[in-house]
Amino acid sequence: MSQSICDFVVLQLSAMLDSELDTDTFHLVQVHLGQCEACCALLKELEMLDGQLAEAWSADLHVTRQQAADAADAVLLALPPLPCRGAYAAKRVHHKTRWNRLISGIS
Repeated sequence: MSQSICDFVVLQLSAMLDSELDTDTFHLVQVHLGQCEACCALLKELEMLDGQLAEAWSADLHVTRQQAADAADAVLLALPPLPCRGAYAAKRVHHKTRWNRLISGIS
């Protein structure tokens, strides 16, 4: 596989897990995942980690929604700006979606 397409797909995997990709990008990523074992393995690892985080969050932490939202906001504010990688720069579409899903216990 071409390294540039793999780089692009890797940048899209988190958005794909959060259902944030547009139809064309989703189709492109799906086709690539069907052909690239390395990217497919990375997606499976991300899915596993996502599930473990959601499970650990709901099992171990008993916080109010407001406390969780405040924590998510603090983390988002502490993140460094996304590096630009040319035409395939990662886009933060609905950057709070992943945190909202995590704090609400939705997997």
